[in-house]
Amino acid sequence: MNKRVTIQEVADQAGVSKTTVSRYLNKKYHKMSPATKKRIKSVIEDLGYRPSRQAQALKSKRSYLIGVVIADISNMYASLLLKGMSQVFNQAKWQMIILDSLGEVNLERQYLERLIDQNVDGIILQPAAITSQNYQFIEELQLPLILADRKTYPSKWLTIGTDNEAVITQLFAQINLADYQAFVVVSEVLAPVSTRQDRYQAVVAACDPDPVQLIEVGQAHWQEAILDLAGQRKTLFFCNNGRVMIEVLRILKQGQFQVPQEVGVTGFDDWHMTDMIGPGITSIEQPTEKIGAALATNLLQAIQAEQELEPGYQAIPSHISLRSSL
Repeated sequence: MNKRVTIQEVADQAGVSKTTVSRYLNKKYHKMSPATKKRIKSVIEDLGYRPSRQAQALKSKRSYLIGVVIADISNMYASLLLKGMSQVFNQAKWQMIILDSLGEVNLERQYLERLIDQNVDGIILQPAAITSQNYQFIEELQLPLILADRKTYPSKWLTIGTDNEAVITQLFAQINLADYQAFVVVSEVLAPVSTRQDRYQAVVAACDPDPVQLIEVGQAHWQEAILDLAGQRKTLFFCNNGRVMIEVLRILKQGQFQVPQEVGVTGFDDWHMTDMIGPGITSIEQPTEKIGAALATNLLQAIQAEQELEPGYQAIPSHISLRSSL
């Protein structure tokens, strides 16, 4: 078995001290010349040196572990979010511990406590609860926390997500609302998810003074309600996410309704497949990987600088794809 290369061997071949190599590995380049940095980098690559993460953790009092709790890992949005995070964390040599809360507050609490017991350096959370009090125990530990996509109230942490209100306003400004006699938002149950509530309220504001009906997936007779509305008058259906959109299109197809001749369909596309469905569905395409990367980048900066993240909402702009469903 090959002998593991030591930091002393790197230092000897680069002609520098162990301390200088250690400073290079920890990205502390103050007063280090470009030539020295280049020489150490070259020696590390030539020798195939891999620093001990355990040793670095002991010296820096860091675990190099990041806890990530997702509300529903089966969702395509979550998969793309994790992909964006992993690209940043892999490059920085940090590891993620990923857990799926299933949107259950009690299970989420158990997972968060488990992550704390494993000494993670920070947490990215897609919260199952909407009240900040549920996560007060993390703040008391002074553990860096950043929220993915969903806000909690009152605002105590940085949340990074889609520009929901702005992009919905832009979308409806390009729709001739006079073509429709009814407006419907189809969503998974609104409470307690802030994202769903924000999107619903944005559609209500965009359609004002026309009323907007709400159909929540999973509620009694929700599928029949879609067919009833589609059959009574020309209706515009706004789908709150990609999973809902697929369901709505399936129901309309079963009812033999033609898009866009008899009904209009638009909304958020988490699946990146609306250009392949029917006539092509006008949709809002979220920059999910960019959101994931922004979450990881901000959290690492907070950990490394030992600074608190400013509370608030950072919106990553979405893209509207105009097609033939309206």
